[in-house]
Amino acid sequence: VASFPIVTTIPSTKGRENHPLARMVGDRIGITRDRFQPLLVANPDFPESRDRDFSVERFAVLGQIKTGTPVLIIDDTFTTGSRVQSAAALLKNKGSGPLGVVCIGRHFVSNQDGEYGVAAQNYLRHSRSLGWDWNCCSYCDERVL
Repeated sequence: VASFPIVTTIPSTKGRENHPLARMVGDRIGITRDRFQPLLVANPDFPESRDRDFSVERFAVLGQIKTGTPVLIIDDTFTTGSRVQSAAALLKNKGSGPLGVVCIGRHFVSNQDGEYGVAAQNYLRHSRSLGWDWNCCSYCDERVL
């Protein structure tokens, strides 16, 4: 996809209105401002006990998507991936074209057992050694801009 004519965000699943991420992407960031469309709304009937489960029932689509239109989904935090995967599946079911996903933050538990704990500790150590640079991905150590 050369560009995404629609940019949307994952809405709050806790009922928070006027989410800061939607304000940033829709108002403050020039490159996304004109393409931002709030396509999704959280399903208030989705059980909180299934918060980390993948389900196309987690969200509802506001309005219609022109069939085949590429959509970029932006999420503020990636923990299990269930929310962004649920949103992507729903948008595909409603006719969107190719989907892209950008997650601004990643949450992980560093004191896990086994291979996940080892991977988390290695990631933390590597990220801290790099320092912060907007132009460098701390996961793969490659320039991204």
